[in-house]
Amino acid sequence: MTSLQIAQFRHARHYRNLLRGLNKLYKEGGLALNAGLDRFDLELANIQAAQAWAGSQADGNDEAAAVCSSFPRAGASLLSLRLPAAVRLQWIERGLASAQRLGQRQAESYHLMDLGLVYAARGEIRRAVEFHEQALKIQRELSDRLGESATLGNLGNAYVRLKEPRRAIEFYEQVLAYYRETGEQRGEAYALNNLGVAYTDLDEFARAIEYLEQALTAQRNLGNTLGESDALGNLGIAYKNLRQFERAAEYYKQQLHLAREIHDRRGEATALSNLGRLSIEIADLARAVELLQQAAALFRAAGDRRGEGNAFWSLSLAFEKLGDWEQARVCNETALQIREAIQDPNLERTRQRAEQLKAK
Repeated sequence: MTSLQIAQFRHARHYRNLLRGLNKLYKEGGLALNAGLDRFDLELANIQAAQAWAGSQADGNDEAAAVCSSFPRAGASLLSLRLPAAVRLQWIERGLASAQRLGQRQAESYHLMDLGLVYAARGEIRRAVEFHEQALKIQRELSDRLGESATLGNLGNAYVRLKEPRRAIEFYEQVLAYYRETGEQRGEAYALNNLGVAYTDLDEFARAIEYLEQALTAQRNLGNTLGESDALGNLGIAYKNLRQFERAAEYYKQQLHLAREIHDRRGEATALSNLGRLSIEIADLARAVELLQQAAALFRAAGDRRGEGNAFWSLSLAFEKLGDWEQARVCNETALQIREAIQDPNLERTRQRAEQLKAK
Protein backbone atom coordinates (compact mmCIF):
# COMPACT_ATOMS: atom_id res chain seq x y z
CA MET A 1 0.00 0.00 0.00
CA THR A 2 1.06 3.58 -0.59
CA SER A 3 1.60 5.91 2.36
CA LEU A 4 -1.83 7.44 1.70
CA GLN A 5 -3.48 4.02 1.64
CA ILE A 6 -1.72 3.07 4.87
CA ALA A 7 -3.07 6.22 6.53
CA GLN A 8 -6.55 5.53 5.19
CA PHE A 9 -6.37 1.94 6.41
CA ARG A 10 -5.34 3.07 9.88
CA HIS A 11 -8.20 5.58 9.89
CA ALA A 12 -10.69 2.86 8.94
CA ARG A 13 -9.34 0.43 11.52
CA HIS A 14 -9.42 3.11 14.22
CA TYR A 15 -13.06 3.91 13.63
CA ARG A 16 -13.97 0.23 13.41
CA ASN A 17 -12.37 -0.25 16.82
CA LEU A 18 -14.08 2.87 18.16
CA LEU A 19 -17.43 1.59 16.91
CA ARG A 20 -16.84 -1.75 18.65
CA GLY A 21 -16.06 0.03 21.91
CA LEU A 22 -19.12 2.26 21.69
CA ASN A 23 -21.33 -0.71 20.92
CA LYS A 24 -19.97 -2.42 24.03
CA LEU A 25 -20.78 0.67 26.11
CA TYR A 26 -24.30 0.75 24.72
CA LYS A 27 -24.86 -2.91 25.58
CA GLU A 28 -23.68 -2.35 29.16
CA GLY A 29 -26.76 -0.21 29.72
CA GLY A 30 -27.28 2.41 32.40
CA LEU A 31 -25.15 5.55 32.11
CA ALA A 32 -22.81 3.75 29.73
CA LEU A 33 -25.68 3.34 27.26
CA ASN A 34 -26.20 7.08 26.85
CA ALA A 35 -22.46 7.70 26.73
CA GLY A 36 -22.15 5.19 23.89
CA LEU A 37 -25.07 6.70 21.99
CA ASP A 38 -23.84 10.28 22.38
CA ARG A 39 -20.32 9.49 21.19
CA PHE A 40 -21.67 7.39 18.31
CA ASP A 41 -23.85 10.27 17.12
CA LEU A 42 -20.84 12.61 17.34
CA GLU A 43 -18.58 10.26 15.37
CA LEU A 44 -21.11 8.86 12.90
CA ALA A 45 -19.79 10.79 9.88
CA ASN A 46 -16.25 9.53 10.53
CA ILE A 47 -17.48 5.97 11.08
CA GLN A 48 -19.42 6.05 7.81
CA ALA A 49 -16.43 7.45 5.92
CA ALA A 50 -14.18 4.73 7.35
CA GLN A 51 -16.61 1.97 6.39
CA ALA A 52 -17.03 3.43 2.90
CA TRP A 53 -13.27 3.45 2.34
CA ALA A 54 -12.89 -0.15 3.53
CA GLY A 55 -15.74 -1.21 1.26
CA SER A 56 -14.26 0.58 -1.75
CA GLN A 57 -10.90 -1.19 -1.31
CA ALA A 58 -12.16 -4.63 -0.25
CA ASP A 59 -12.02 -6.32 -3.65
CA GLY A 60 -8.26 -5.95 -4.06
CA ASN A 61 -6.92 -5.46 -0.55
CA ASP A 62 -7.19 -8.26 2.02
CA GLU A 63 -6.56 -5.97 5.00
CA ALA A 64 -9.27 -3.56 3.89
CA ALA A 65 -11.58 -6.51 3.22
CA ALA A 66 -11.04 -7.79 6.76
CA VAL A 67 -11.96 -4.38 8.20
CA CYS A 68 -14.95 -4.15 5.87
CA SER A 69 -16.14 -7.58 6.98
CA SER A 70 -15.88 -6.67 10.65
CA PHE A 71 -17.64 -3.28 10.49
CA PRO A 72 -21.31 -4.43 10.59
CA ARG A 73 -20.79 -6.76 13.56
CA ALA A 74 -18.57 -4.26 15.42
CA GLY A 75 -21.54 -1.98 15.91
CA ALA A 76 -24.48 -4.33 15.41
CA SER A 77 -26.70 -2.96 18.20
CA LEU A 78 -25.97 0.71 17.54
CA LEU A 79 -26.26 0.36 13.78
CA SER A 80 -29.62 -1.40 14.14
CA LEU A 81 -30.84 1.49 16.27
CA ARG A 82 -29.41 4.40 14.27
CA LEU A 83 -28.91 3.47 10.60
CA PRO A 84 -31.81 3.28 8.12
CA ALA A 85 -32.50 -0.30 7.06
CA ALA A 86 -31.35 0.37 3.48
CA VAL A 87 -27.97 1.69 4.64
CA ARG A 88 -27.46 -1.13 7.11
CA LEU A 89 -28.29 -3.59 4.34
CA GLN A 90 -25.49 -2.14 2.19
CA TRP A 91 -22.98 -2.46 5.02
CA ILE A 92 -23.90 -6.08 5.69
CA GLU A 93 -23.91 -7.11 2.02
CA ARG A 94 -20.46 -5.58 1.58
CA GLY A 95 -19.26 -7.28 4.74
CA LEU A 96 -20.67 -10.61 3.55
CA ALA A 97 -18.89 -10.34 0.20
CA SER A 98 -15.60 -9.58 1.99
CA ALA A 99 -16.03 -12.47 4.44
CA GLN A 100 -16.76 -14.89 1.59
CA ARG A 101 -13.73 -13.70 -0.38
CA LEU A 102 -11.49 -14.17 2.66
CA GLY A 103 -12.99 -17.55 3.59
CA GLN A 104 -14.23 -16.26 6.97
CA ARG A 105 -16.97 -18.81 7.52
CA GLN A 106 -18.02 -17.70 10.98
CA ALA A 107 -18.19 -14.05 9.91
CA GLU A 108 -20.16 -15.15 6.85
CA SER A 109 -22.74 -16.84 9.08
CA TYR A 110 -23.15 -13.72 11.21
CA HIS A 111 -23.59 -11.52 8.15
CA LEU A 112 -26.28 -13.90 6.89
CA MET A 113 -27.96 -13.74 10.28
CA ASP A 114 -27.84 -9.94 10.23
CA LEU A 115 -29.30 -9.86 6.73
CA GLY A 116 -32.17 -11.91 8.12
CA LEU A 117 -32.68 -9.34 10.87
CA VAL A 118 -32.76 -6.45 8.42
CA TYR A 119 -35.28 -8.18 6.16
CA ALA A 120 -37.39 -9.06 9.20
CA ALA A 121 -37.33 -5.39 10.26
CA ARG A 122 -38.51 -4.49 6.75
CA GLY A 123 -41.34 -6.99 7.09
CA GLU A 124 -39.97 -9.50 4.55
CA ILE A 125 -40.24 -12.46 6.90
CA ARG A 126 -39.97 -15.34 4.44
CA ARG A 127 -36.77 -13.88 3.06
CA ALA A 128 -35.49 -13.39 6.61
CA VAL A 129 -36.08 -17.09 7.33
CA GLU A 130 -34.00 -18.04 4.27
CA PHE A 131 -31.01 -16.05 5.51
CA HIS A 132 -31.33 -17.38 9.07
CA GLU A 133 -31.42 -20.95 7.79
CA GLN A 134 -28.27 -20.36 5.75
CA ALA A 135 -26.57 -18.92 8.83
CA LEU A 136 -27.71 -21.83 11.00
CA LYS A 137 -26.27 -24.38 8.56
CA ILE A 138 -22.81 -22.80 8.74
CA GLN A 139 -22.92 -22.36 12.52
CA ARG A 140 -23.77 -26.00 13.03
CA GLU A 141 -20.94 -27.02 10.69
CA LEU A 142 -18.58 -24.91 12.82
CA SER A 143 -20.08 -26.10 16.15
CA ASP A 144 -20.70 -22.43 16.98
CA ARG A 145 -23.29 -22.88 19.72
CA LEU A 146 -23.45 -19.18 20.58
CA GLY A 147 -24.18 -18.22 16.99
CA GLU A 148 -26.58 -21.14 16.63
CA SER A 149 -28.57 -20.00 19.67
CA ALA A 150 -28.81 -16.44 18.36
CA THR A 151 -30.04 -17.70 15.02
CA LEU A 152 -32.55 -20.07 16.61
CA GLY A 153 -33.95 -17.10 18.52
CA ASN A 154 -34.21 -15.10 15.30
CA LEU A 155 -36.02 -17.98 13.61
CA GLY A 156 -38.43 -18.07 16.54
CA ASN A 157 -39.10 -14.36 16.09
CA ALA A 158 -39.76 -14.91 12.40
CA TYR A 159 -42.25 -17.71 13.03
CA VAL A 160 -44.12 -15.60 15.58
CA ARG A 161 -44.57 -13.00 12.85
CA LEU A 162 -45.65 -15.74 10.45
CA LYS A 163 -48.43 -16.65 12.92
CA GLU A 164 -46.81 -19.96 13.92
CA PRO A 165 -46.22 -19.43 17.66
CA ARG A 166 -45.96 -23.12 18.58
CA ARG A 167 -43.12 -23.57 16.12
CA ALA A 168 -41.51 -20.44 17.53
CA ILE A 169 -41.72 -21.84 21.07
CA GLU A 170 -39.72 -24.90 19.99
CA PHE A 171 -36.87 -22.58 18.97
CA TYR A 172 -37.17 -20.36 22.04
CA GLU A 173 -37.02 -23.27 24.48
CA GLN A 174 -33.76 -24.45 22.90
CA VAL A 175 -32.37 -20.93 23.22
CA LEU A 176 -33.44 -20.54 26.85
CA ALA A 177 -31.87 -23.88 27.78
CA TYR A 178 -28.57 -22.86 26.17
CA TYR A 179 -28.37 -19.47 27.88
CA ARG A 180 -29.25 -20.94 31.27
CA GLU A 181 -26.61 -23.61 30.77
CA THR A 182 -23.96 -20.99 29.97
CA GLY A 183 -25.14 -18.35 32.46
CA GLU A 184 -25.59 -15.72 29.75
CA GLN A 185 -28.15 -13.47 31.44
CA ARG A 186 -28.79 -11.08 28.55
CA GLY A 187 -29.61 -13.93 26.20
CA GLU A 188 -31.81 -15.53 28.86
CA ALA A 189 -33.74 -12.27 29.30
CA TYR A 190 -34.51 -12.05 25.59
CA ALA A 191 -35.51 -15.71 25.45
CA LEU A 192 -37.97 -15.16 28.31
CA ASN A 193 -39.39 -12.13 26.55
CA ASN A 194 -39.81 -14.07 23.31
CA LEU A 195 -41.57 -16.93 25.05
CA GLY A 196 -43.95 -14.40 26.58
CA VAL A 197 -44.77 -13.02 23.13
CA ALA A 198 -45.43 -16.49 21.73
CA TYR A 199 -47.73 -17.48 24.59
CA THR A 200 -49.59 -14.17 24.20
CA ASP A 201 -50.26 -15.14 20.59
CA LEU A 202 -51.65 -18.45 21.88
CA ASP A 203 -53.95 -16.56 24.31
CA GLU A 204 -52.21 -18.26 27.24
CA PHE A 205 -51.97 -14.95 29.08
CA ALA A 206 -51.07 -16.10 32.59
CA ARG A 207 -48.08 -18.00 31.27
CA ALA A 208 -47.18 -15.13 28.92
CA ILE A 209 -47.21 -12.55 31.73
CA GLU A 210 -45.10 -14.80 33.94
CA TYR A 211 -42.39 -14.97 31.27
CA LEU A 212 -42.62 -11.26 30.44
CA GLU A 213 -42.36 -10.16 34.07
CA GLN A 214 -39.26 -12.32 34.46
CA ALA A 215 -37.86 -10.74 31.29
CA LEU A 216 -38.61 -7.21 32.50
CA THR A 217 -36.92 -7.80 35.85
CA ALA A 218 -33.87 -9.31 34.14
CA GLN A 219 -33.54 -6.45 31.64
CA ARG A 220 -33.78 -3.87 34.41
CA ASN A 221 -31.16 -5.69 36.46
CA LEU A 222 -28.90 -5.69 33.39
CA GLY A 223 -29.56 -2.00 32.71
CA ASN A 224 -30.65 -2.91 29.18
CA THR A 225 -33.01 -0.06 28.32
CA LEU A 226 -33.81 -1.37 24.84
CA GLY A 227 -34.74 -4.80 26.21
CA GLU A 228 -36.71 -3.21 29.04
CA SER A 229 -38.69 -1.13 26.54
CA ASP A 230 -39.49 -4.22 24.49
CA ALA A 231 -40.68 -6.18 27.54
CA LEU A 232 -42.87 -3.27 28.67
CA GLY A 233 -44.57 -3.13 25.28
CA ASN A 234 -45.18 -6.86 25.26
CA LEU A 235 -46.68 -6.75 28.76
CA GLY A 236 -48.96 -3.99 27.50
CA ILE A 237 -50.12 -6.20 24.65
CA ALA A 238 -50.85 -9.09 27.02
CA TYR A 239 -52.94 -6.88 29.33
CA LYS A 240 -54.71 -5.26 26.37
CA ASN A 241 -55.74 -8.72 25.17
CA LEU A 242 -57.03 -9.37 28.68
CA ARG A 243 -59.00 -6.10 28.28
CA GLN A 244 -57.23 -4.55 31.24
CA PHE A 245 -56.84 -1.31 29.31
CA GLU A 246 -55.59 1.01 32.06
CA ARG A 247 -52.79 -1.36 32.97
CA ALA A 248 -51.90 -1.83 29.30
CA ALA A 249 -51.71 1.95 28.84
CA GLU A 250 -49.32 2.25 31.79
CA TYR A 251 -46.90 -0.21 30.18
CA TYR A 252 -47.17 1.44 26.75
CA LYS A 253 -46.44 4.89 28.21
CA GLN A 254 -43.36 3.55 29.98
CA GLN A 255 -42.28 1.94 26.70
CA LEU A 256 -42.71 5.24 24.85
CA HIS A 257 -40.75 7.16 27.49
CA LEU A 258 -37.79 4.78 27.33
CA ALA A 259 -37.77 4.67 23.52
CA ARG A 260 -37.66 8.46 23.34
CA GLU A 261 -34.99 8.60 26.03
CA ILE A 262 -32.57 6.58 23.87
CA HIS A 263 -33.82 7.96 20.53
CA ASP A 264 -35.05 4.54 19.41
CA ARG A 265 -37.30 5.61 16.53
CA ARG A 266 -38.59 2.13 15.76
CA GLY A 267 -39.34 1.55 19.44
CA GLU A 268 -41.08 4.93 19.62
CA ALA A 269 -43.17 4.02 16.56
CA THR A 270 -44.10 0.69 18.14
CA ALA A 271 -45.20 2.35 21.39
CA LEU A 272 -47.25 4.97 19.52
CA SER A 273 -48.86 2.25 17.45
CA ASN A 274 -49.67 0.26 20.59
CA LEU A 275 -51.25 3.33 22.19
CA GLY A 276 -53.15 4.04 18.99
CA ARG A 277 -54.66 0.58 18.84
CA LEU A 278 -55.56 0.83 22.52
CA SER A 279 -57.27 4.16 21.83
CA ILE A 280 -59.44 2.42 19.23
CA GLU A 281 -60.45 -0.15 21.84
CA ILE A 282 -61.59 2.55 24.28
CA ALA A 283 -63.25 4.60 21.48
CA ASP A 284 -60.90 7.59 21.77
CA LEU A 285 -60.80 7.72 17.99
CA ALA A 286 -59.39 11.20 17.34
CA ARG A 287 -56.47 10.33 19.62
CA ALA A 288 -56.06 6.98 17.87
CA VAL A 289 -55.73 8.68 14.47
CA GLU A 290 -53.17 11.15 15.82
CA LEU A 291 -51.02 8.44 17.40
CA LEU A 292 -51.20 6.06 14.44
CA GLN A 293 -50.28 8.76 11.92
CA GLN A 294 -47.20 9.56 13.98
CA ALA A 295 -46.36 5.85 14.17
CA ALA A 296 -46.74 5.35 10.41
CA ALA A 297 -44.36 8.24 9.68
CA LEU A 298 -41.73 6.92 12.10
CA PHE A 299 -41.98 3.37 10.75
CA ARG A 300 -41.55 4.72 7.23
CA ALA A 301 -38.47 6.73 8.25
CA ALA A 302 -37.00 3.61 9.91
CA GLY A 303 -37.64 1.49 6.81
CA ASP A 304 -39.98 -0.82 8.75
CA ARG A 305 -42.52 -1.71 6.08
CA ARG A 306 -44.38 -4.20 8.25
CA GLY A 307 -44.84 -1.66 11.03
CA GLU A 308 -45.98 0.97 8.55
CA GLY A 309 -48.49 -1.44 7.01
CA ASN A 310 -49.86 -2.35 10.42
CA ALA A 311 -50.24 1.34 11.33
CA PHE A 312 -52.24 2.03 8.15
CA TRP A 313 -54.42 -1.04 8.82
CA SER A 314 -55.22 0.32 12.27
CA LEU A 315 -55.84 3.79 10.84
CA SER A 316 -58.37 2.27 8.48
CA LEU A 317 -60.20 0.74 11.44
CA ALA A 318 -60.19 4.06 13.30
CA PHE A 319 -61.55 5.99 10.32
CA GLU A 320 -64.26 3.35 9.82
CA LYS A 321 -65.40 3.79 13.41
CA LEU A 322 -65.45 7.57 12.81
CA GLY A 323 -67.69 7.00 9.79
CA ASP A 324 -65.06 8.39 7.39
CA TRP A 325 -65.33 5.68 4.75
CA GLU A 326 -63.12 7.42 2.19
CA GLN A 327 -60.16 7.66 4.57
CA ALA A 328 -60.82 4.10 5.74
CA ARG A 329 -60.53 2.92 2.12
CA VAL A 330 -57.40 5.00 1.44
CA CYS A 331 -55.61 3.70 4.54
CA ASN A 332 -56.59 0.09 3.89
CA GLU A 333 -55.37 0.43 0.28
CA THR A 334 -52.02 1.72 1.55
CA ALA A 335 -51.80 -1.19 3.97
CA LEU A 336 -52.68 -3.57 1.13
CA GLN A 337 -49.95 -2.21 -1.13
CA ILE A 338 -47.35 -2.56 1.60
CA ARG A 339 -48.48 -6.05 2.60
CA GLU A 340 -48.47 -7.20 -1.03
CA ALA A 341 -44.91 -5.91 -1.43
CA ILE A 342 -43.62 -7.83 1.59
CA GLN A 343 -46.01 -10.82 1.39
CA ASP A 344 -47.29 -10.15 4.88
CA PRO A 345 -49.20 -13.00 6.60
CA ASN A 346 -52.19 -10.63 6.95
CA LEU A 347 -52.38 -9.97 3.21
CA GLU A 348 -55.54 -11.98 2.49
CA ARG A 349 -57.34 -10.38 5.41
CA THR A 350 -56.46 -6.94 4.00
CA ARG A 351 -57.75 -7.89 0.55
CA GLN A 352 -61.04 -9.05 2.03
CA ARG A 353 -61.39 -5.80 3.93
CA ALA A 354 -60.78 -3.83 0.71
CA GLU A 355 -63.73 -5.60 -0.90
CA GLN A 356 -65.92 -4.94 2.14
CA LEU A 357 -65.03 -1.24 2.14
CA LYS A 358 -65.91 -0.87 -1.54
CA ALA A 359 -69.52 -1.57 -0.63
CA LYS A 360 -69.63 1.23 1.93
